[in-house]
Amino acid sequence: MNIGQHVAGVLFLLLILLGPAPLCLAIVVGLQRERRPLGVAGNSLVLLLSWFVMQAAIVLSLGIAHHLTRLSIGLTEIAVLGLGAAVLLRVDPGLATCVNRAFRPNPRLKWYEAMVTVGLLSLLLSLLCRSAVNPITNLDSLAYHMPAMATWYQSHSLEMPVIEWTLFSYYPYGWETISFLFLIPFAEDFPVALPNLGAWALLGLAIYCLGRDSGASRAAGLAAASLALTAPIVGPHVNTMEVDLALVAFVVAALYMGLRYVRLGSGAYLGLLLAAMGLAASVKTSGLTYAALLMLVVTAGRISARAARRAPQDARLSAPLFERAATVLGAWFALYIGGFWYLRNWLEVGNPFGPIAIRLGGLINLPGTYDQDHFRRSTLLSVFHPWSYVDWKILFGQIWEQFSFALLVFCLLVLAALVSLPLRRRQAAPWPLLGLVVSAGATWCLYIITPYSGDNGCHRWLVNAGWIGQSLRFAFPFWAMTAAAAAVAATMLGVWPVALAGLAVAGIATGFLALRMIYLLPLALTMVFWIVTACLPGWTRARIRSARSRRALSVAIAVVGLVAVTAGAFAARRERDRRRREAYGGIQHYVDEHVRPDEVIGHFMNTQSYLLYGRDFSRRVVYIPLKSLDRNEWLDHLEKQQITVIAVGPFARQDKAWDIFLFFEEGAMPVVRVVGSDFSKLTFLYRVAEEQSDAAGG
Repeated sequence: MNIGQHVAGVLFLLLILLGPAPLCLAIVVGLQRERRPLGVAGNSLVLLLSWFVMQAAIVLSLGIAHHLTRLSIGLTEIAVLGLGAAVLLRVDPGLATCVNRAFRPNPRLKWYEAMVTVGLLSLLLSLLCRSAVNPITNLDSLAYHMPAMATWYQSHSLEMPVIEWTLFSYYPYGWETISFLFLIPFAEDFPVALPNLGAWALLGLAIYCLGRDSGASRAAGLAAASLALTAPIVGPHVNTMEVDLALVAFVVAALYMGLRYVRLGSGAYLGLLLAAMGLAASVKTSGLTYAALLMLVVTAGRISARAARRAPQDARLSAPLFERAATVLGAWFALYIGGFWYLRNWLEVGNPFGPIAIRLGGLINLPGTYDQDHFRRSTLLSVFHPWSYVDWKILFGQIWEQFSFALLVFCLLVLAALVSLPLRRRQAAPWPLLGLVVSAGATWCLYIITPYSGDNGCHRWLVNAGWIGQSLRFAFPFWAMTAAAAAVAATMLGVWPVALAGLAVAGIATGFLALRMIYLLPLALTMVFWIVTACLPGWTRARIRSARSRRALSVAIAVVGLVAVTAGAFAARRERDRRRREAYGGIQHYVDEHVRPDEVIGHFMNTQSYLLYGRDFSRRVVYIPLKSLDRNEWLDHLEKQQITVIAVGPFARQDKAWDIFLFFEEGAMPVVRVVGSDFSKLTFLYRVAEEQSDAAGG
């Protein structure tokens, strides 16, 4: 590992992180001109959401232009950084005061609120440490999420890899476009999970803001967000490429922006709503369903407000040009980011949903090889039998295992608030709570009709604990709505804020325990940071009188921080290399050490094709479409594709690849097994015999 290249990688990573930041900050500054400006959490949410939107648009544009290269990305990020700085300086001469006001808690945090905030920041840092040192082992990530990014790295475009499961080639890959940026700095997947950390933070901010905007207190909002983020099912998804965490973050953020738009009528919030819905549609097909429901809710809210002849609650101070520009840009981003993948499918196969046949009466008839009945059969609604005690036991057992005591707390709070409604006649109508409860019910209904929420066909279309446990990630929107409703309910019930803080701390503690590693260092570093930031301003004013000295101190702190980040990243990469060999069973090590960069690796019935690239994304990895046991057909294909290494598995005995495995093992093919001992857990690598390899090369 070259230290010079590592330092260059860290600097490139910082450029990616900071590139859109000034433009995002300009949006925050513009929103400060509202009579009801967002608080610290709302401004942070807008900043993070805008960052995701701009980075997705950058990668999408460069991919369409076939310029997904290190140079093009770096120049684009520099250009966006410069443009954002120019816009930001022009927005408001009193920029420092405006930014300080946007990100300063008002009123100041109480001691128990500060304790919860420190705990969440510590947990975020701990998740960062874990994702930095632990390689990704999730099946879906290695099967098609990360191979897609490796293919983009080779082709410099959004070309999709050819894989056995053609359905995956037509998924929307909006989340992967953002994650792809983090393959570039080090030419490896070391920081590739950073966007998931952003989605985790965005989800917490969105739950907190949605609860606060619906009437929850600050302590209740913090407690609900903390318990939601630390559920056992949430943490493991930070270090995968699965998109469910990103989907729920964008959906809840869009709902919050929609509520702000309905109440205030500001076009700026409409633009953010549209952009968030575009992101949701781009990361998963079910995002289209949530986007459609959000549009119905927001449209109904605006129509009802106009029918009642009510003006927005607060007049707006922001410039009409800013609002119109935000609306137009938000609509454009929604169509561009969210619509690209469906337009691509339409142009390629005549169906925006790829190979999925869609038939709606005589009005819509889209061709496809996957029938709707297959997806309908895979839903939880289809496989679940209400009269079966076993099915209920499995479902409730997995719900408790994945959501733990937090779900019990949320349900008890909401039920208590609903039961107490008849006793609260003199208080304002509890429409926000009822709306969130209805939203939670609607999202649960969407979960049970989501394809593959019940089974994928490997368990005979029966309720299975293992599958239900992992498919509950499709219920993340329900989880978020329930958390926001619980925050409102706790406020209505007048729960003691210190008790809420205690619940939040208990949830954070379980989050630390779930990491299964000792992360006291991040907690200590976060506490030191808070103490320093709390004491340093007063100390500098008292000890350092001149502005020049204060600037010098700021520069010194920045340099020390950069050195610490560089050293920490170097240590994390070394540890990740060590764990990579343990996690991947020597596959990547063999490829790196014994397969030349110019050799071609073929794979068949393989769910870990990403590992075949090794550490060099320029290596060619191809899919072998053969399913026959004809020796000559295989040899002819290997010769045409110049394949010298073949990867098969992992698989079970009943899989189609089992016959191929025996075909290789029993000597029908001129191959030698070089990696693999357990066909049910690891990929087997076979090297084509030298004479066959020479023939292929000739």
